[in-house]
Formats: sequence, structure tokens, C-alpha cells
Amino acid sequence: MILSDREIKRRIEEGSLVVEPFTEEDLSPNGIDFRLGEEIADLENNERYSTDREVVLKPNSSYLAITLQKVEMPLNLIAIVTLKSTWARAGCYISTTVIDAGYRGRLTLAFHTGPKEVKVKKGTKIWHLIFIECYPSSGYKGKYQGLETLAFADFSRIA
Repeated sequence: MILSDREIKRRIEEGSLVVEPFTEEDLSPNGIDFRLGEEIADLENNERYSTDREVVLKPNSSYLAITLQKVEMPLNLIAIVTLKSTWARAGCYISTTVIDAGYRGRLTLAFHTGPKEVKVKKGTKIWHLIFIECYPSSGYKGKYQGLETLAFADFSRIA
């Protein structure tokens, strides 16, 4: 079952789902918007940029960004991360990402720009999370558990 805005709000208020900071303006009928945190990195050169001021992202480029919000997922809920439609209309896209049941922390997400420059700053709404109820699981126990800062993947460990 996909959670509605009312159900997401209810679960946040009761504490079974944590989204911090939470504001009702980020809710949509079937999900919640996530905002850009304080850092974004260019994947071509691993250069990091503070988003305290506006950052101009190059066209047709790939970036990693950390979310402003942190999340604590219960064991019976997953989330699928999509791109807000405004960004898709500008030619941007993201790779599909699933937030596992039991995950807690901030999210490091890939973001790909379209044919034009994109300007972003801390607090920009980029992603949309759709929450789906699932059978209770054993929970996420991966290396990104508790993430608080931007995390690059380490491909040297992949066989």
C-alpha cells in the first residue's frame, strides 16, 4: 500500500516514521518532498560545493547530493525516491533508489542535469519519496546506516 499524505503525517506525528526536519508544505497527496542539504559534489572531479549559496550545476553532468532531511524507516516501510516533476521537465533525471526498511540517516542521492545549467541552493526541493508498506523485514544493516555526510561509493571493493 502506498501511503497518502494524511498517513505519512500521522505516522510522523506518532513517531513510527521519522522525517527531520518535517514541514507539512513538503507533503503531496502520495509522498513527501526532500530538500537539498548543505553539500553537493561533481562526480566527474569529486569537487564538493557548499550549498549555503547558490551553486550553478553544469549541463549534462552528474552530481551527488546529501538531503537536508534525515529519515528513520520502520521495519514495515520502504521508500522509493523519484525526481520532482519540475526537474524532470527541465531534462534532469535520477537513478531509481530504494530506501530500505530500518534505514536511518540522511540520504546521498545521485542527480543528473539536463541540457541546461541548473541553479540550486540548500533547501531546494529536488526529490520525492513515495512510502510503501511492506511485510516487516530484518532491516537495513549496510555501510550507509546512520549517514550524516555526503558519501561516495567505493568501487575498489567490488569484485
